Amino acid sequence: MKGIPTRLLSLGLAVCFAAAVTAPVSAEAFSTAAVQPAGSVMDTLMEVPILGDLLRFFTGEEEEEDTAETAAAEEAATKEQATAEQATAEQATPEDADRTVTLGADSWPADWMIGAVSPKGRYPAGNPDAARSLTLNSPLWATVDADGATVQVSSREETNFGSLLADAMSYAAASSLVWQENTDLYSLPLISMVNGGRLLKTAPAGTTLDENNIAEYVEDSPLSLVVITGDKLNDVLNAALRGMFSAQDENYGAFFQVSGLRFTYQKTDGDFQVKQAWLAGLSGETEIDLHGTSTRLALVLPSDLLTAYGLDSAAGYTDYFAQPEGGVAPLNGAGEDTVQTVEAPALHTALLDLPKNCDADTLTLLLARQGTTGRILPVTADTYTVTLKTDGAVTNCTVIVYVDGVEMQGRIDDKGVLTVEGLTPGSHTIQLVQGGTAWFVSSITGFAAQGGMEVSIGALPEGTVTGPLPTATPTPTPTPTPQMQSTTAVGTPEPEAEATPTPTPTPAASSATPTPAPARTPAPVDDPTAGTIIGVTPAPTMTPTPTPSPTPEPTLSPEEQQQAEEVQELSSSLPLYVGIGVLVAGAAVVAVVMIRRRMEEKPARRRTYHHNKKK
Repeated sequence: MKGIPTRLLSLGLAVCFAAAVTAPVSAEAFSTAAVQPAGSVMDTLMEVPILGDLLRFFTGEEEEEDTAETAAAEEAATKEQATAEQATAEQATPEDADRTVTLGADSWPADWMIGAVSPKGRYPAGNPDAARSLTLNSPLWATVDADGATVQVSSREETNFGSLLADAMSYAAASSLVWQENTDLYSLPLISMVNGGRLLKTAPAGTTLDENNIAEYVEDSPLSLVVITGDKLNDVLNAALRGMFSAQDENYGAFFQVSGLRFTYQKTDGDFQVKQAWLAGLSGETEIDLHGTSTRLALVLPSDLLTAYGLDSAAGYTDYFAQPEGGVAPLNGAGEDTVQTVEAPALHTALLDLPKNCDADTLTLLLARQGTTGRILPVTADTYTVTLKTDGAVTNCTVIVYVDGVEMQGRIDDKGVLTVEGLTPGSHTIQLVQGGTAWFVSSITGFAAQGGMEVSIGALPEGTVTGPLPTATPTPTPTPTPQMQSTTAVGTPEPEAEATPTPTPTPAASSATPTPAPARTPAPVDDPTAGTIIGVTPAPTMTPTPTPSPTPEPTLSPEEQQQAEEVQELSSSLPLYVGIGVLVAGAAVVAVVMIRRRMEEKPARRRTYHHNKKK
């Protein structure tokens, strides 16, 4: 009984201390709630540390939220009820996940992604009855004749022929049963790479590729499918970039043409090396970690390259298209009593089967592509100006030219040199008449770029010239605008400000990427851009997201504004006063109670003591 007063005192002080600590927060919350809409007062009070917990406990809101979250988790965890969007990787099946979207050309947010394969696609998406043939409506570039020699441009830069072949490899892999029936594969990003030296010569527009003539243009090889990580991809690409601009290098021709992938490179320590790489995605680009293992990729490439890049079984890799005797690959996951086989794709069949594996709209865009799409570019990749030499019969005029089939305007100077400005980095097809002779130009190899190798196009066809070059018009001297006199407060006019003539704007020079190789360099040539492609790595191109306009705040009346200012002034000093006041008041109450109890107990004990003594 003797310890009861001490315990009550301790308990009272603890309560006072807790109230003093939470009082500033509660007071500030109440003052904030006073100027908020009625619907948000309760939400504001719920955020107070101790008060919010007490309110949720008595209102039962916390229990309802926990119950809802638990129910949602249980529903998502139920495999039978999980949809394709809710199912996790473990719950996903070929019927309910990643197999419900039919991709088209408009599914991709960037042009370079068209031709890529997504795990959400349904393949084959083309005409299953189509014949194995492909009719070209634009030239597919692999080689270019310059000064009597042949330069294999696909061995040193991206070309439309290489991009088409790599895309065909991706579609062939995605259309195979090995890909469609293996859950370990179709959930991964799929990329394809083929060495540019395998493209033997340019296929002119109007050519029909079939089984009889495809060997003239593409060296055949079975295809392999392996799973690699980002760091391994970095090693493979760097090895393929070595010697890319020197026809005398033993590695010449290893430069990869790619699909589903974009990367930039630069010259470092004498060798070209990958700087950054990105994967194609339906929501935009995804950067690859080139120095780690966080990114896993399904890679399709010619089988004869596996050993050269350390991707064979001896290095621990599994080739999902491995061909046993008979030229067929076993279907992964087939039962012991069921023998399922599938024809392993090859380069020739992949290209000729594009009408079967690819939807018609996408195929049309792939075949209409006359220039590169920016999948492989040096770090410094600016727009450039191309120059072509005519026969000089027509000078000082403007002409119509077609760049990748798109009409543009060119200018011919007094020496008969045709200039076309504003070309995107990479290679393009230049024509003076649609369907006529096509010329290959490129800012990477140096063909027809300013300061690079010269391309002669001969005489201009009739109807090409659109008019004479505009003559320079003298710029009129700007007339100073008289300034109004301003008057001071005492009525004294200030001196007139001196008129400043408006400067005449100077037109900016056209952006160009100079290439240091001398004109008319006999092919094959060494790197014309060596030592010049070092710069800041460009960020991936993204579709800008519009910034939402801020919601205007409601206008307060003068009385409400004054009330809000008073509440704000009060709330700035209220927390400290409230805390101290609660602490002092609580201590006073405890002291009064304890003193009163002592005063009541002392007389009683004294009377009891004397009473016992008299007895």
